[in-house]
Amino acid sequence: MLFCSSAKPGMPANLVATADNGKIDLKWDRPLGNACVTAYNISCVRADGVGKTLAFQVDSTSTFITNVANSQKYNVTVQAVNSRYQGPIASTAVTPQGTASKWQCIGEQSYTPCQSAAAQLCQPLSCKRIAELDYCSEPWMRSVDWEKHTIKQSCINECGCPAEPTLRQTLAAPQPDICCAFKIADYYN
Repeated sequence: MLFCSSAKPGMPANLVATADNGKIDLKWDRPLGNACVTAYNISCVRADGVGKTLAFQVDSTSTFITNVANSQKYNVTVQAVNSRYQGPIASTAVTPQGTASKWQCIGEQSYTPCQSAAAQLCQPLSCKRIAELDYCSEPWMRSVDWEKHTIKQSCINECGCPAEPTLRQTLAAPQPDICCAFKIADYYN
């Protein structure tokens, strides 16, 4: 059994930011030492100061950031935290490259519970579980507006957002009432 101390965590090690088309992938190693780490604070801001700072928290040693502009330099930071302390910040800069998509992604941190969950007939799935089950592209998680060229993606931190919609998403009708045990195998697992 591993034990950790309540000391201040160190700086995340070996931070690597990989640029893609409108996306930044981040990976790092746990800080050295035995301090408990309960989460990592992530921030991303354009180097020229334009726009808002994107800030969120993850509990793993990798994540990704979408909806970043190609050919723009971004400053990215990662900070280990526990219940008592915030550790020193690891930082890097990265410039996404690629062909700009004619589609815009509108991301939401969570999703709207279905009627069954709203009526407390079942427990809605967490965003993390939705991503694990590969349900991010389901019609109740991702919707496409062809006139405005927008993709609305729920659970954006866990699911990311595609550069363009798929044929399956164009043919699927929204199914708003399937957010609990909506596949028989999931119900019994």
